[in-house]
Amino acid sequence: EPTGTVDLYGDIVDDGIHIVGTSTILDDITLTSNKANKSADYGIEADGVIDGGDNKARANENPAQCLGVSC
Repeated sequence: EPTGTVDLYGDIVDDGIHIVGTSTILDDITLTSNKANKSADYGIEADGVIDGGDNKARANENPAQCLGVSC
């Protein structure tokens, strides 16, 4: 269920893991070995981060499961 919270771009935060920001903030963020299941949209939506691998998502409303990292 969407929380009503929005990110800095005005998008509703309804993902299991939702990370967006300016490139200077995200340069040092690496997502590794996360699990996100049964979210209202993506399991993981991470714009501009480093994909450290082994992220997993299933049964999320968005069939792509993840955006910005491989799942």
